[in-house]
Amino acid sequence: MHPRKTLLILVILALHLAPARGDEPLVLPRLGGPVQLDGPSDEAAWQAIPPLPLVMNSPTFGGPPSERTEIRIAWDGEYLYAAGRFYHADPAGAQVNSLFRDEDIWRDDAFALVLDTFDDDQTAAAFLTTPAGVRKDFSVYNDAEPSWETPYDMSWNTFWEAATRRTAEGWFAEMRIPVASLRFEVREGRAVMGLITWRYLAGKNEIDVYPEISPKWYWGVIKPSAARQVVLEGVEARRPFYLAPFASLGVGQEAELAGGGYHTARTLKHELGADLKFPLASNLTLDLTANTDFAQVEADDEEVNVTRFSLFFPEKRPFFLERASTFEFRLAGDEQVFYSRRVGLAEEGPVRILGGTRLVGQAAGWDLGFFDLQTAAGSSQPAENFAVLRLKRPVFNRHSTAGGILTSRASTAGLDNLTAGLDGVLEMRPDEFATLKWVQTLGERPDLLDDGYLLARWERRTFQGLGHELGLARSGPGYDPGLGFAPRRDYRRADGRLSWGWTPPESSPFQSHLLALRGEAYLPNRGGKLESAALGPSWDFALKTGASGQVTLDLLAEDLAEDFALSDHAGVPSGSYTFWDLNAYYQSPYGSRWRRDLSLAAGRFYDGWHLTAGATPSLSLSRHLEIGPEYQLDLARFADRHQRFRSHLLRLRTRLALDTRLSASALVQYNSAENTVGLNLRLRYNRREGDDFHLVYDQGLNTDRRRLAPARPRTANRTVLLKYTRTYAY
Repeated sequence: MHPRKTLLILVILALHLAPARGDEPLVLPRLGGPVQLDGPSDEAAWQAIPPLPLVMNSPTFGGPPSERTEIRIAWDGEYLYAAGRFYHADPAGAQVNSLFRDEDIWRDDAFALVLDTFDDDQTAAAFLTTPAGVRKDFSVYNDAEPSWETPYDMSWNTFWEAATRRTAEGWFAEMRIPVASLRFEVREGRAVMGLITWRYLAGKNEIDVYPEISPKWYWGVIKPSAARQVVLEGVEARRPFYLAPFASLGVGQEAELAGGGYHTARTLKHELGADLKFPLASNLTLDLTANTDFAQVEADDEEVNVTRFSLFFPEKRPFFLERASTFEFRLAGDEQVFYSRRVGLAEEGPVRILGGTRLVGQAAGWDLGFFDLQTAAGSSQPAENFAVLRLKRPVFNRHSTAGGILTSRASTAGLDNLTAGLDGVLEMRPDEFATLKWVQTLGERPDLLDDGYLLARWERRTFQGLGHELGLARSGPGYDPGLGFAPRRDYRRADGRLSWGWTPPESSPFQSHLLALRGEAYLPNRGGKLESAALGPSWDFALKTGASGQVTLDLLAEDLAEDFALSDHAGVPSGSYTFWDLNAYYQSPYGSRWRRDLSLAAGRFYDGWHLTAGATPSLSLSRHLEIGPEYQLDLARFADRHQRFRSHLLRLRTRLALDTRLSASALVQYNSAENTVGLNLRLRYNRREGDDFHLVYDQGLNTDRRRLAPARPRTANRTVLLKYTRTYAY
């Protein structure tokens, strides 16, 4: 069938099968008197506000909350208020494992408010507090899809307050969010938003939610399209802007190779910079950054690579994490058209970002993301300019979108790379989506096939009942996204999944089951010989205690055109291989003070055997101190070739919080494959929102100094840095 006819059919289906919008919006009541932000919400003004009807989302969907719960939402023209009364038969059962701001939202008992402020069924701002008064705010994107990744960004912060109090009856909480801290559209004095609120009982793995939300969505309780529409009447949109200057001072030393040996180079580091956030419209924000700095960011986790492809490392820098979903353009697997770690990071380490601009929000019905950053020259690369433009808008119905992306990478020598792409996601009927994507590397004479990437996918997004997914992709030999992540090129790919999920009887210890059959295959564009393939069943389960796990069995096929090395003493020669692999993973309940996450993979490995075992226990000794050792063992043996590979990866994470403002963390890592030890210590004092002091210490050590010639120094690098940031709101 011709592609144009296929697209026309998809459009007609999307128009006819689009789901209808739900109930009439609920008008949020105004407080009839003053309230004090102290937790109990016992003022007369609160008594006049009716509580919202909550229903259990998990572990038993549709049931009443196991503990008496009252949540009230109101506003007074300047602030949005949320109050919760969380009674507990055993008040000591309300868990608090951490005092860290913006950490895992499922560790402690919690009270959450999720606001789809633009009522777009795609994005939301979420606010959460715990019995200890710890605040956690995050942004939700892409309608909390897909299910296999975390669809929220904990780096998003805004100005708001929370107060809690614990008594013999339970715990009580109040939130106060300035209306000026929210972005929304006002039409004739009214703002329409989506609202979700819930209580989480960590010890019972229980979520009680308003409105009623089906557990068929993995992230349903933060899903914007599942929210209840609410209206604020008589509201005025305010647009404050924020200026955040910073200053840093430190000393560092680096081992440098010169004259046939290593010597220590010492430097004094001092930086001044600033970020400016200025709202151009209700949902369009301009960011300006000068001398952008990420000294306070935690070091990357060490990884052991036993594949022939580059490893994908997640972004940790706040500037790129904030509103990151706006710039997202994902393809198959980890492939991305824009991979932010291409900016300001090189093989030898960080590259200085001189500054730039970012524009994010909505304009004329379009979701808009644009940034332009300039980096200084590094030791092995010239100064570069990076630019990205991302556009997307709803089409046909509220859950269908179409858009495009343009990325540019230029150096002092001229334009190095220009890449453009178009994408569309169409909701054909509830939970059923079709995705089309096309990306093109643009040169002097681009070839639509050889320099392009095409993807088509049909999927049913649900964890209950029948689920299915079918995807086809083609990457040309000349496809080269200069700001993207593309570990493979010049291939055709087909993948599919058929699944069935169900909820066991209430008497069962299991909360859910998901059985699936998955498969994928890569073939070169020229020639029909299989390059890579995987096929096998999987079982995902969740227990009512909050524990979960997965078991998979895969039959694998690989055709290697070239040898690849695992270490100096072991590798895999070119050739064709067929082998199998068994994987199992178990995750303890999130709310446990003593967590025991375990993983095991074993089976044939090319012409040998392999075993990978991992343990990630963590112990909350108190709300102030958490210790988390991690260990991963990788073994491979090739008996016919008398080769062996073994590596040990050790991490020790320690976190200490004296209160909600003063905290410290330490990450120690040992990688036997690289013969290195890394130490990253961070102290943070958050006096108030936007007022941060950081003390950072980094050190790298070589554990096998004489493995290479000339001998390496014991200390590879060391840095001590102080950084202070102050945010001013105007």
